[in-house]
Amino acid sequence: MNNNEIILADFEVLSDQYSVRNWWNDIGGVDPDIIQMSAIKVSLADKNLKVVEEFSALVLPRDSEHHIAFLTDHIQKLTGITQACMRSEGVELQEAVNSFKNFIQNSIVYNYSRTFDFTVLTMSMVRQNLTEQLFDRKQFKDIRPVFIKGGVPAALMPQNCQTGDVEKRYETVNSGRIAGYLGTSSPATYQEHDGLYDARSVLFGLRKLLAENKIMLSDLQN
Repeated sequence: MNNNEIILADFEVLSDQYSVRNWWNDIGGVDPDIIQMSAIKVSLADKNLKVVEEFSALVLPRDSEHHIAFLTDHIQKLTGITQACMRSEGVELQEAVNSFKNFIQNSIVYNYSRTFDFTVLTMSMVRQNLTEQLFDRKQFKDIRPVFIKGGVPAALMPQNCQTGDVEKRYETVNSGRIAGYLGTSSPATYQEHDGLYDARSVLFGLRKLLAENKIMLSDLQN
């Protein structure tokens, strides 16, 4: 693995207002398809965590019959990703996966979750018969333990989406809120639940903890 750079990734997933509560098991409900893959490549040369490059792709969601699925009103409001934007900028999952693989290379990929992002990405790929291109689980890690080491209470961290009180979960310190929680600048562009916004929020939060010597660069290395 590359110990000189890391990837801070955030994926957005097709959902409606009931999806999280019922883990996408509603009859007639939407499938948990990836609709956005975003990531920031940062250097571990110093505590500034200099941004090397950014990546973001809108991904056309497809249902179980491989038809293009429409974005729900819920997810459009939540992420700011509109149907018109998806229609004009969305790419097939295979193209997004190929581009993402080229972007991350052999760097560690940090998500703000234990298994959710990786699991949904894998499920989306399996549904679209991309099993030969599946990612290595060992390359993906959870960034939350680093924030917990830096003093963020574990009780405020979002838990696995299959369990817990959904309304309470939305009051937790998610990836898009971690920068603000730590009292640092939140990203000015986009909105919470946009992939790049959330990834930048994680980056700003890490910079704050490093500047205060609450975590070390070694905490982010393999």
